[in-house]
Amino acid sequence: MDVAKRYLGALAQRCMVQVQVEKFTQRINYCRIHDLMLELCLSKAKMNDFLGIIHLQRETDLANCFSMTSSTTTAPKIRKLAIHLNRDVERVVLPELEATKHLRSILFCNSSSVNNESSIELNSHLKYFKLLRNLDLEGFKFDEKSVESIGNLISLRYLRFRGCLIPKWHSSICKLKHLQTLDLRHCEFNSGEVIVIHGMKQLRHLYIQLNLNVKLKFDGLSNLETLGGFNTGSCDVNDLCKLINLQQLEDATFLKVHNQDLAAFISYLSINADHLRQTSLLVEFCKKEEEELTLLKQLLGCHHLYRLRIDGIIPELPEYCQGFSPNLIELTLMGCNLEEDPMPTLERLPNLQYLFLGGAFVGDKMVCCANGFLQLKTLELYCLLYIKEWEVEKGAMANLSALEIDFCRRLEMVPEGLRFIATLQQFTIKDASENFNNKLRRVNGEEGEDFYKVRHVSSLYIR
Repeated sequence: MDVAKRYLGALAQRCMVQVQVEKFTQRINYCRIHDLMLELCLSKAKMNDFLGIIHLQRETDLANCFSMTSSTTTAPKIRKLAIHLNRDVERVVLPELEATKHLRSILFCNSSSVNNESSIELNSHLKYFKLLRNLDLEGFKFDEKSVESIGNLISLRYLRFRGCLIPKWHSSICKLKHLQTLDLRHCEFNSGEVIVIHGMKQLRHLYIQLNLNVKLKFDGLSNLETLGGFNTGSCDVNDLCKLINLQQLEDATFLKVHNQDLAAFISYLSINADHLRQTSLLVEFCKKEEEELTLLKQLLGCHHLYRLRIDGIIPELPEYCQGFSPNLIELTLMGCNLEEDPMPTLERLPNLQYLFLGGAFVGDKMVCCANGFLQLKTLELYCLLYIKEWEVEKGAMANLSALEIDFCRRLEMVPEGLRFIATLQQFTIKDASENFNNKLRRVNGEEGEDFYKVRHVSSLYIR
């Protein structure tokens, strides 16, 4: 993975591909080829029968389409096939032809699945695609036989279901001994379905996003490096201890009714997670109890945390000296109803780059001190219904580039200290009181400039 990222970075530097990176972690999310480079690649691929592209209409025979993608040579050798499905397509049958046996990748692009429209039936047993390595499925409805047939694709390395309806999970999927990536996000299963994933020793990346009425069990995934979408409503925390090579735990959710699971998870992070590099969590709290405050203190001290969202009422934030993860980059507090100003604590986090406070503070005054929030780039204040005064001292938030204030109806004035933040480029005010908007227009800088004209603010939006 590290080698692949270096090569991808080199291509990006040479402007051969465009990459999108996460704003704060700088990790590459995905890449796309520039238009001119794409045209060149497609023409070369078509010339060499390397890639076939089919736009499947409602009444079109896929077998005929496939034959048209190949050249007139006697031995077609297409390796990769992309099938774009029209929204009127109701059923797809992959033909078992001589021309298909060379396929290594099949990618389905289903526009209707984006709008959660009805699923398409896939009536193919896939017995003829033994060399297939990548299978990307989107918006399909499976029967048990179709799911079972996927387990016969012994060469698969990548298997992705997106928006697929899978009434019955079949254990044959676990026969895919060479599978490295399994993506089950946005899949629909029958209520009460138990999905067991085990014995896939080559699996490196597992992505799940399951309904709470579906249970997932995994065991024997000794080489798993990435787990996305873990949820205490569907998964057992104790299964994490079996993942001895897990490096990234992404978008894990701990529900407010499962405090015992959160305690077990914190224990796991403290004792058994030396191999873990990064952890992204959403935690729900529901009561002002000493037990939850203790759990919160322990959680915030976990050094693996880089992204954390806390929903629900919490008694208070622990003091910074009591242990905050220095690696915390993104923090979201929603509906926490903190009575004390959280800024004196949060501004000491050395690597915090994104902070969202949504209904998190019920006091009437916040203060950002000088030299606080040294790395903060984005600050969003939402629905702070009681705050009247916000003071920003000179030297605070020295790297802030984006600020949004939304539905803070009692805030009387923009902090004058914002004019000292030379990095501020985007400033957004939404649903403020008319009195606030009028005062905003009268805020002056040291040189007597109107706030609109401060040099470093390139985008000011008021609604």
